[in-house]
Amino acid sequence: MAATKQLILSQIDEYLSSPRNTLQTVYGEKAWDDALVGFSSGADPLYEQLKSDIGSFYWTPLEAFILSFPAITCKPGDLTIVSWVLPQTAATREDQRRRKKYPAERWSRSRSFGEQRFLVRKTSPPLPPLFPPPGVGRLRENTGLPPTGRNATPPMSPDLAP
Repeated sequence: MAATKQLILSQIDEYLSSPRNTLQTVYGEKAWDDALVGFSSGADPLYEQLKSDIGSFYWTPLEAFILSFPAITCKPGDLTIVSWVLPQTAATREDQRRRKKYPAERWSRSRSFGEQRFLVRKTSPPLPPLFPPPGVGRLRENTGLPPTGRNATPPMSPDLAP
């Protein structure tokens, strides 16, 4: 597990330090700060407690695994759950704090470009057939369109100037 954990962490770090971690502004601002990553055992009693509190429709990690891979037998302790958060940058958080009605441009860019480039295309494994496609990012990938729907860097509002 230690080698797999290190591989996952290094892949996330590699992305975050690459030019792909971008808001696609002319200033080259990154979309995300350092990731927060956690690992838990499928045998953690929290998952059964969540199912009890939320309802029978909630899948424990073992139930999700069995639905996805019915031919493979395993125990809850054989599974490791990886959770990660990509925090907004300080500049994005500050811009968003000042907004009253609509999201700040930096937040919108991180949502649009950051999530398309990272979450849908880079790290997300293929979803089991029982899940619907993950959204616009996947649809664009299947049509061959660039992530933004155009080849040029999108225009940027003057309030993002350094």
